[in-house]
Amino acid sequence: MKYKAICFIVVIMMASAGCDQKADEAATPPEVLISKGFVDDNTYKVICRGFPKEGMTGVQMVEASKRAALLSAYYYIKDVFGNAVAPDMEGKVEKYDTMKDHVVLHYIVEKKGLRAKARPGAETESVPETAPDAKAH
Repeated sequence: MKYKAICFIVVIMMASAGCDQKADEAATPPEVLISKGFVDDNTYKVICRGFPKEGMTGVQMVEASKRAALLSAYYYIKDVFGNAVAPDMEGKVEKYDTMKDHVVLHYIVEKKGLRAKARPGAETESVPETAPDAKAH
């Protein structure tokens, strides 16, 4: 009987040691997309955030955040237009806003008849005149 009790305690200890203690502290992934949509029939705008990897500081953090935001913008544009638009060739960075722990990117694609190139069923709302402010942290 002692043997079974000891084995049971050892199994419980091993199981609890394997549990992730930081699971409660894990934050939800940050919201990347701020807004996306048509400015007019020939212009599409994406505003999104880019976050660096943990541990980065200074210029490295800012540049990694810019790259992350740019790749996110490419993703959202491809999601709406598929292969009809090459975001890296037909788009441009309008501006970057550097915050304490991330970067906000304003990216636009200008192409004649762009609204007609949107895939059926893709989210194609219009971007408001004044985009929502990024949350400064």
